[in-house]
Amino acid sequence: MIRDKKIWGPIVYMSESADNSEIFPQSKWWWLGLALLLCLAGWLYLRGLHVSLPFIEHLDEAHNMLEAQHIIDAGHARGVTRESYPPGMRSVIYPFLKHLKPDGAHHGTMIAPLRLVTVGAWTFTIIVIALLGAMIAHPMTGLMAAAIWIVNPWVLQRVPFVLPDGYLTLFSLLAIWLALVGVLHGRRSFNTAAVYSIMLAIVFKTQAILIAPIIVLLTLLNWWREPSRRKDAWQQAFWNCLRFALFLCWLLVLYPTLEAPKHIYQYPVTELRIVIPSPDTVWQGLSQLLQTFQPLTVWLLVALSGGLLYRYRQQVNGIALVAIILSALAWLLGTHIVPTRGFHLRQYFPMGAMLAILFAAGLTGLITLLEEALTRLPPPIFSIILSASAIPPRWRRLGYACYQSDSRLPRVGCAGA
Repeated sequence: MIRDKKIWGPIVYMSESADNSEIFPQSKWWWLGLALLLCLAGWLYLRGLHVSLPFIEHLDEAHNMLEAQHIIDAGHARGVTRESYPPGMRSVIYPFLKHLKPDGAHHGTMIAPLRLVTVGAWTFTIIVIALLGAMIAHPMTGLMAAAIWIVNPWVLQRVPFVLPDGYLTLFSLLAIWLALVGVLHGRRSFNTAAVYSIMLAIVFKTQAILIAPIIVLLTLLNWWREPSRRKDAWQQAFWNCLRFALFLCWLLVLYPTLEAPKHIYQYPVTELRIVIPSPDTVWQGLSQLLQTFQPLTVWLLVALSGGLLYRYRQQVNGIALVAIILSALAWLLGTHIVPTRGFHLRQYFPMGAMLAILFAAGLTGLITLLEEALTRLPPPIFSIILSASAIPPRWRRLGYACYQSDSRLPRVGCAGA
């Protein structure tokens, strides 16, 4: 069973710490495992820090730099085709070009340090993934989710570039974690911080607005869980809605978010229309995303194994599990109901992180299935075997064939780009 510590070695089960209102896993072995995973991520991420330099390989990276430089030179971003984009990336780039760039140097000289900051955002995302996974079922669930996310080539080929995806994923997942902590541990300040975190995610990419209702209204769960706190839950929800309404007023009324150019072919702007997507369209997009991790047959096996968690539902954090599932569904369906012009897999990095967490939860169910057959294996070896089985098959098949000979970074477009 999940509660049996002989399977999990020195890792302490999450529900035990939840009874003591502990927000973070208390086992030193868990933090040691997370530190080792961060070292692995740093090694993989930093290998591509200087890819293509001194030339710029990714077009969006050049656009982001040009926007910030245009603000410095002209005081505005008008004339740049991406002016309607949320100002997150240009706000990150601006101080580097304004205050750190040597006089007379080209703005492209700041790409390397900006890439380092972006790598930092992706690295912090790993920590949030591990915390969310540990919150669902078991501390090892979080470590497996982090490992699955780290070795995904679809993520690795995106990490080094100065793009908003890392910040979007970080602040979206952080908002979910903060909201869950606020509800489960009665921390009102965490609920407030969750609203600000989802605002930051939207500032980088407007797709984050799809999960905003979950973040803003999650505090209402206390109305149902703790009748004595119903008044506090309503007050918290009211103030969350008020803060977010003021933010939307700025985003949609004062900022030119809705003024994206519509005459540019394949400009990936969210269209101002609502459509009812066909199940086949939704499934095609979902299957592409799933296969960046594992083949669909493996996902089916893991999903069936994850169903075993229902047997041990008293040891599973159902609120956290349902919140992540609903967030993933909101992201998937929302991007099809209010579509972008053309399908772009890069819009789904936060959802991909949620899928990594759910995949790890399914592996936790698989552990319960194999418990009797593997009780004699040392716990670390058992965990290593399961994590290794989660390595994307494309990575195992291609190895380093997809790496450039000089930069050792996966080329854009390979392994599910």
